[in-house]
Amino acid sequence: MRSTIPFDTHAFVKKLVAAGVPERQAEVHAEMLVEVVVERLATKDDIELVRQDLRALEERIDGRLASIVKDMDGRFKDLDARFKDIDGRFKDLDGRFKDIDGRFKDLDGRFKDMELRLTLRMGAMLAAAVAIMTALVKLL
Repeated sequence: MRSTIPFDTHAFVKKLVAAGVPERQAEVHAEMLVEVVVERLATKDDIELVRQDLRALEERIDGRLASIVKDMDGRFKDLDARFKDIDGRFKDLDGRFKDIDGRFKDLDGRFKDMELRLTLRMGAMLAAAVAIMTALVKLL
């Protein structure tokens, strides 16, 4: 739908003729000017059609962006749940490592206790051996 731009060609021709332009030449100027104006200039209706097209495009873009944001929000929630699961697994592993560390400390304590007992036994055996050797030396 194209509305026309108001342009008084008769008044235009009269002004050109009054300025000394031959009438036929003034008429051709008016015709050419009307063609240029009608073909090149936008009317209010043209601008309104473009605005409507832009609004429709904006609505489609907004709808698509909302869909993308919703999808990304879902993906972020899924990633958040996965990270929480991984965090839980790391905490579980940390607990297991602490348990293993406790067991190693317990074993270390046992080894030190065993080392002490063996040292005492070895000392007792050495003392007994020295006593036996001393007794044997006295008897012989």
